[in-house]
Amino acid sequence: MIIIKPYVIYGSESAAGKIFFYGLKTEGCVDYPANMYLYDPVNDTFDIIKENCNDANGGTLSADLTKIVYAERVNSGEPRTVKIYNVSSKQTNEIPNIVVKGNAVFDSNGYILYIDDNDKILKKTDLTGSNINTISNPQSPFAAFDIIWMSPNHQKLLIVERRSACQDGYLLCNHERLIMIDSDGTNRTIIKEAFLGEWNMVVWSSNSTKFIYYHHIFMNEQKIPQYISVDLSSGNPIITDLSETDLGIDENLLIYTRIGNLLSLSYQLLYNGMTGKYIANRSMDVPLLTQGLWGYPCDYIMDPSKYDIYFADTDKTNVRKFIEYRNFPWILFLLE
Repeated sequence: MIIIKPYVIYGSESAAGKIFFYGLKTEGCVDYPANMYLYDPVNDTFDIIKENCNDANGGTLSADLTKIVYAERVNSGEPRTVKIYNVSSKQTNEIPNIVVKGNAVFDSNGYILYIDDNDKILKKTDLTGSNINTISNPQSPFAAFDIIWMSPNHQKLLIVERRSACQDGYLLCNHERLIMIDSDGTNRTIIKEAFLGEWNMVVWSSNSTKFIYYHHIFMNEQKIPQYISVDLSSGNPIITDLSETDLGIDENLLIYTRIGNLLSLSYQLLYNGMTGKYIANRSMDVPLLTQGLWGYPCDYIMDPSKYDIYFADTDKTNVRKFIEYRNFPWILFLLE
């Protein structure tokens, strides 16, 4: 039987302003390292920030948009070194004598915040690595920090505290807690109380008022995916568990859209950002996670109203803006 149905093509638009792109696919690499690029739409050129097989975390812009910091390692299990990319000179320097756990981020004053891999304490340093100060310590019963994420406005820092509670293996003993502090180390708030499980990722909204915390809890030595939405717009965190909604599937890498919905780069699906309810399949205009680049305008850090999602092909061509809704979408009729 032939069924004629409408299918909406949302289309794309060209980028405006420098775009910070991420990519996971690199030819010749066994795994999927995080690589980073800056796209200049005026000259239609890509500057390479990092493009190799080394594992990298971070990719945080400084508040004045002049530098990008990330943490890199060659082999799994090794501590990471801190790399600083200068947007103007297009040169990358390594901060000497510092090894970090997880990643590194800029604060609002241009200092680097990082977890020292030696003692698992949150510290701050200048770009030379010669002026180091302690910002925060984990609180009992936790003795180590594990990973940090900075809000786009450089005001709030999310940190995972971690401890092993027994000797019976990772799935029975690994306990974590998610806390939030100001970037100067003050105003500590527990977002998620201690739980048996592991962190996976945090994604912030463009205006720094919301974030999604994706993690796993361990039950009967099985990993169960969990997603909580945290709203900071009223001052006090309002937490909504989205784990049982449509988006609560494993390995769902989500990013916020311009209007606050959630776009899955893993499954090419669009969800309501408040309820987690499925909205649409966007496989026609959203590439698979490993088959494209995704990014955002650098200047949204200063002005969240300039935020948008952009995509490009892995060969650094076909740069386009993600269009969530159109007033007059094209309609194609597909046969099924």
